[in-house]
Amino acid sequence: MQKAQNRWELVTINPALVMGPPLNPKATTSASFTIMKQLGDGTFKMGAPKLGMGIVDVRDVAEAHFRAAFYSNAKGRYITVGHNSDIYTASQTLLPKYENYPLPKKVAPKWLIWLVGPMVNSAMTRKFVQNNVGHAFKANNNKIRQELGMEFLPLQKTMQDSLQALIDAKVV
Repeated sequence: MQKAQNRWELVTINPALVMGPPLNPKATTSASFTIMKQLGDGTFKMGAPKLGMGIVDVRDVAEAHFRAAFYSNAKGRYITVGHNSDIYTASQTLLPKYENYPLPKKVAPKWLIWLVGPMVNSAMTRKFVQNNVGHAFKANNNKIRQELGMEFLPLQKTMQDSLQALIDAKVV
């Protein structure tokens, strides 16, 4: 559609898992909300999986959309990932500030996730666990950094602001 005309350019922002403080924490049903709630309510207390994923702050996604709309050099697709991480590593950024919450202190073994994952979550198939748990997630955000000048918020700020929003709303 874009190639069939010459009035506008198509620019897309392709974010990874979007974390950060939700606008309405009591009425949120996203995957990022679910993960954050599970981290804060003790679901992962016995251990969190090393499930690799890209994470980007919602505020950075908004900034990326703004820059894509107003920077004349913006073109094509932009991988919008602030951090290549995993659930366990991201959760560890919460420990210094939220030590009184039942946060994970160790990695859940892959064999255990493989065994019980499908019973807990139908999307957590054994094949998914085999192919994703314990494997690093590697997204390249060089294009958005170079062409749009994006700098991403620190992972610790994203995670702490996310959990604090849930605490303030008495969700956890």
